[in-house]
Amino acid sequence: MRAFPPNIVKQAAAGRSVRPGRAGPGSPASPSPAGARGREQIDEALLRPAGFIGLLGIAMIHFVDLFKTWKERPLIGVAFLALIIACLLAAGELVMNPRRGWQAAGILGALALLGYIVSRTWGLPTSRDDIGNWAEPLGLAALFVESLVVAMSVWATAAFRGRAGAGVPHA
Repeated sequence: MRAFPPNIVKQAAAGRSVRPGRAGPGSPASPSPAGARGREQIDEALLRPAGFIGLLGIAMIHFVDLFKTWKERPLIGVAFLALIIACLLAAGELVMNPRRGWQAAGILGALALLGYIVSRTWGLPTSRDDIGNWAEPLGLAALFVESLVVAMSVWATAAFRGRAGAGVPHA
């Protein structure tokens, strides 16, 4: 199994498509007279490693807190473990199928953000100890990384949507 598409940096720098498949009318690999579509390809190709690292960062942050959480609050520990596994799978999907990978990254980041916010405002079913504890350093790191992953995912997903509709004539 390959970890990264071959020559991703060279392809991105040259402005060629880094996604496999046929180049049809309106596809990302089709040449664009204005060059705007090529720029989106480069941006997404260069953003993908950052998303990959962001997903690994979310997994790592939750792994650091996993064992303590598992002992004190097993239900939240299970949620942490599920998030870690899902982030690792989404990082792999980001490499193999960028469109689905970005969608998964955005959903996971948003769910992790939502879980943090709920745990600090209303509390979670098995734990109300963290209500109001907004300044925990590991939690702030998680908020930062999760927010970046969600923002990158929104941008990349919008770029994919824009490319998918580029070849459709307007009536």
